Amino acid sequence: TQQLDRTNGNPIRLRTQNFGTVVGELGFYLEQNASVSVVVQEPGIIYRLSIQALQQMTEDNPRLAAHFHQFIANHLGQQLS
Repeated sequence: TQQLDRTNGNPIRLRTQNFGTVVGELGFYLEQNASVSVVVQEPGIIYRLSIQALQQMTEDNPRLAAHFHQFIANHLGQQLS
C-alpha cells in the first residue's frame, strides 16, 4: 500500500499494489526524497537501486542499463495513461 503521511492526522491510502511493483521511480530520477510511504501487508523481499548502483551498471553493462531505463520509461508511461 502506498500512503501519504500527514503530520496532522491519519495517513491517506493512495493505492494498493501487488508483488513485482516498482515504486519511487520518479523521485529516483529527479533525485528527490520520497513523498509517500510504502507499507507491506505480508512478508516479502524489497529491492532498492541506488544512484551509485545505476551508475556502476551504466559503466559495467551499458546495454543492461539502457534496458532498465526503457523499462522504467514504459512503466511511467503506463502510469500516466
